[in-house]
Amino acid sequence: MIWSHIESIRDQAALIENEASISYEQLVAQIERWEEKLCSLSIAPRSIVALQVDFSSQSIALLLALMRRGSIAVLLSAQADYRARLEETGATHFFRFGVTEYEHVRLDHGEPAGGIVDAAFPGFIILSSGSTGTPKAILHSFARYCRKFKCENKPRRILNLFHLDHIAGIDRLLSALHSASCLIIPSARDPQTVCELVQKHHAQVLPTSPSFCNLMLMTGAQQRHDLSSLESITYGSEPMPQSTLDLMVEAFPAIELKQTFGISEVGSLPVISRGSSELWIKPESDLFAVDIKEGMLWIKSQIAMLSYISGETPFTEDGWYRTGDLVEQDGEWFSILGRESDIIMVGGEKVYPREVESTLLQVDGIDEALVYGEDNPLMGQVVVADVNYSGGLDQRALQKLARKHCRSRLETYKVPIRLTVTEESLVNSRNKKSRSRAVASS
Repeated sequence: MIWSHIESIRDQAALIENEASISYEQLVAQIERWEEKLCSLSIAPRSIVALQVDFSSQSIALLLALMRRGSIAVLLSAQADYRARLEETGATHFFRFGVTEYEHVRLDHGEPAGGIVDAAFPGFIILSSGSTGTPKAILHSFARYCRKFKCENKPRRILNLFHLDHIAGIDRLLSALHSASCLIIPSARDPQTVCELVQKHHAQVLPTSPSFCNLMLMTGAQQRHDLSSLESITYGSEPMPQSTLDLMVEAFPAIELKQTFGISEVGSLPVISRGSSELWIKPESDLFAVDIKEGMLWIKSQIAMLSYISGETPFTEDGWYRTGDLVEQDGEWFSILGRESDIIMVGGEKVYPREVESTLLQVDGIDEALVYGEDNPLMGQVVVADVNYSGGLDQRALQKLARKHCRSRLETYKVPIRLTVTEESLVNSRNKKSRSRAVASS
């Protein structure tokens, strides 16, 4: 259904890349050229092909050509070397894109660990980073995942900041194709570049992360550009500090701020936000069901992954998935407090990093905060924080000010015992908090 839909759109813009507009007709032509190239390279249908790519017209066309040929695409980060993990997927070909050309390598791999079921063709595999446990190769059916989208001709101009190897990036691409929308592909993901592109190409939707929102506010890039075309800013992939959301509401009073939620294993969950200034959400699709058990979010999804390539299934016999996200509940609404693995246990009391980070960001000059636990022989763990700071105080004076501010708003056990000023970025290449980095260095 998706193929006839995008072939019928023809003259509408599909992508904007390097200032060039690419129509759906041109995208279809690129897909067809890649199908011919795959044949010339003797890559048979139902092959398993690895792509180390970011968003570009060529990488999108190759991915869609593989889906049309009933193959499986292993989606790899363009920022990391995943070749050592390809053997478990059974990939027989590897593509890597440069600025002007691509590299193709034949791989001598046997069958993937655990095998591949027929229902997986066509499909895609996402490799998790392992930041919250053992790295996993996550297998999705392309046809099954497309069930959440309806083919509609309600085009919007979307400036996408997510990566193609991430479930949010796949979700954004497929959503755009089904709605005949135009994806604007940024050359860089810094606030200045992003705001310039919103202004120049009249973007209507900006999907991003809370860390990017905070960085944009910190730099003031939104004040130097005309962003009046924006109708919606969606945020997800990590918890949003309430203090950052409050500043976003103040900076963008006429724009809908909408939270999104997704997990690689179960897909991106369509949700409704209770309001632009609130962090409460609820499902809006019958493809998903949610349950909360002892403060833990469980999800049952009709577009969930088929399996891990190796390892035991994470689903219960009746299809429920334990997300690892701790939440609070208000009737049919829930709010995500943080990952179970990120919780800091201080003398038996739980501390959620998001709450402490939100409080620290209220201190003048603290532009970003990363809160994590440090082992302590007496308390089990204590709360510490790394911050980016642009004010005029020295570290000792800043720590005194920050602790005083936190003590006035938080219980004593939540107040950071140490605050370290750093010039290093506290977010990774995906504009998310680098908590694994913090834990490793503590």
